[in-house]
Amino acid sequence: MKKTMMTAAGLAAALAALALPALADGVQTGVFVNSQEDGLMKELHVCSQSSLLVEGFVRRDIDLQEVDGTTRLVLNSNGVFTFDVVDEGAALKPADDFTREWGTTGEYRLDPARSSDC
Repeated sequence: MKKTMMTAAGLAAALAALALPALADGVQTGVFVNSQEDGLMKELHVCSQSSLLVEGFVRRDIDLQEVDGTTRLVLNSNGVFTFDVVDEGAALKPADDFTREWGTTGEYRLDPARSSDC
């Protein structure tokens, strides 16, 4: 029986090949749906660590920041929306009053059944 030892680089390459949602500094890629049914922005499609699609078609740059041990996503789209990334990157909670008023009072939750064509 032959024993094989995998290097750290080999392990990283093997994990990168898995078909799991990529993490963008703590934010999973995919479609995030607004839990507030009457919210103005119904969904956000996180494409990468630097961009997303608002409502699935308006591309905007995002800035991911580390604030007091929490990853914060900042989106400039007709105002500055600020979210705390929670639940292992599967949810975005509003981090300021502007985001609660114009985005959601609830949260945006990753919908694992949906995919985005970013």
